[in-house]
Amino acid sequence: MTEAVRAAARTGRPVALRALRRVPEFLTIWLPLLLSAGHLISFALWTISVSFTPSTLVPVSGWVGLRNYTALMATRNWQIAFDNLLVFGCGFVLLSVLTGLVLAILLDQRIRGENVLRTIYLYPLAVSFVVTGTVWSPHERAWRTVGNQMSILVPTTCRRTTRSRRAGCWRCCRSSRR
Repeated sequence: MTEAVRAAARTGRPVALRALRRVPEFLTIWLPLLLSAGHLISFALWTISVSFTPSTLVPVSGWVGLRNYTALMATRNWQIAFDNLLVFGCGFVLLSVLTGLVLAILLDQRIRGENVLRTIYLYPLAVSFVVTGTVWSPHERAWRTVGNQMSILVPTTCRRTTRSRRAGCWRCCRSSRR
C-alpha cells in the first residue's frame, strides 16, 4: 500500500475525497498557467505561419515557403544585426558571469572593506523595492481617495452606521432618501 492509502485508511476518509478537496488548488495554479501558455503558443504559431506567406502588412493566404527568410538573410542589415547580436550577446553574458563570480569570491573571503563591497553589491537590489514603493505611494494614496469618494457616490452596502440616516443608501434605504 502507498503512504496516501495508509493515511486515508487511518483517518477513515477515502483518497478520492482528499483529491477532490485539492481540485480548487490545482485550478487556481494550473488554469492561469495553461491559459497563458496557450495564449503565447497560439500567437507564436500564428506568427510563424504568416511568415511563410507573401504577406506584407495584412495577412494573406498563399505559400512562399522559405523565400522570405532567404531574402531577409541576404540583406546587409541582417548580417550586421546578426553579428552585433553574437558579439554583444556573448560579451554581455560572459562579462556578467565573470563580474558575478569575482564579486562572489570577494564576498566569500575575508577582505578589507567587505562591508563597503557588500553594500555596493547588494544595495541596488534592495533600493529598487524602496524606490518603487516611494514613487508609487502618492499615486496609491490618490487612487484610494478617489475610490473612497466613488464609494460615497455609489454605495454598495448599507451605510446606516457610518452615514446619517437621512442620506441613506440606494439599495435598502430608498424610503429614507428624500
